Amino acid sequence: MRAGPASRRNATPVGTAEEEAERQVIARLRAARQAAGLSQQAIADAMVSRGFANWSQPTVVRVEGGERPLRIAELVALSSLLGVDPAAVVSAPADETRAASLELLTNRSAALDLAVREDLEAQLRLQRARDELAAAERAAEEASRRRAAAAAAHEVARMRAAWREG
Repeated sequence: MRAGPASRRNATPVGTAEEEAERQVIARLRAARQAAGLSQQAIADAMVSRGFANWSQPTVVRVEGGERPLRIAELVALSSLLGVDPAAVVSAPADETRAASLELLTNRSAALDLAVREDLEAQLRLQRARDELAAAERAAEEASRRRAAAAAAHEVARMRAAWREG
């Protein structure tokens, strides 16, 4: 279904949900072929007899390996040949979809819970840092007042000493 990005026009982006969907379609077709007991050569011969002249056993290998895109008409013909509904081939079974959705929801919920916890912890650290900063500012102001009072006391003492001497 999916060839390398440079070898196919309109290639599915690597690592996307679409790429995963293509892999699942390929897997369902391969499973249906194997369940029907048909060889890759038998599939190729049947596709040729249905008007797909360029199909051969290597074509089936490339399709099943995800190296060759599968056209819609080919999907319909293959599905008919294998006795499966094309819609069932391209859409995940409801249970599989629900399970995947539930797993995704569970993972995202856990990630959200973690993010909320981390955010709360960060807010607490920020508040502690603000409290420490405010305490340090108060201590600096107190130290500044004490220094000014000490400087004033020193100046008064100096003036008294100068007055006594003078």
